[in-house]
Amino acid sequence: NIGHYHSLFSSMSINDLTIRELFKKLNLIGKLQEKDKLNTQSKTLSISPKDQYFNWLTRFYRRENRIENIRELEGIIDETSSAINNILTSQYIGIFSRERTPSNYEIERYDELMSILNEFRRLMKEAIHGLTNLTKTYGTLGDQQSESSLEVLRTNLEAKIIDIDRKIEALNENETKNRLDNKEEKKKKKIIPDPLPI
Repeated sequence: NIGHYHSLFSSMSINDLTIRELFKKLNLIGKLQEKDKLNTQSKTLSISPKDQYFNWLTRFYRRENRIENIRELEGIIDETSSAINNILTSQYIGIFSRERTPSNYEIERYDELMSILNEFRRLMKEAIHGLTNLTKTYGTLGDQQSESSLEVLRTNLEAKIIDIDRKIEALNENETKNRLDNKEEKKKKKIIPDPLPI
């Protein structure tokens, strides 16, 4: 539930509705099984049931095709990448790389953003599995062009996950170092009482 992040996103070029929608779309992509087909013509992204009666006719009537599906998937992945970049460049993400001690408010915002990044990472990994199944589905139809396009999308998602992992690792290192430095600084500032006279 990210509804309480509204104030956090107001300082970024992103909003909680965008994040919520991306989470829903990535989650749905991750649920794709072999022989499933995407429905991208309606307002809401959905999965067409396997062996749906007259499914081919319905899809023809809606003028839906695999190229449109892939365009929609490309858009989702581009939006996801943009949202993640916005988070990674947020003023709160770099709080532990500064010399001063972060405020409690900044730490709370940092923790929220890290939670969102980790959720993106989880859903993207599931989406890769769904795209793999969709690639197999298109492969059975002999559509090599769509197969190739989906493989590119999967590669892009995998690369983004690696990028997130590297950034999170660096952020965790900064956080650990910052907390240790602050701990040492507090020790130095402790007042040591003068020894009692003999």
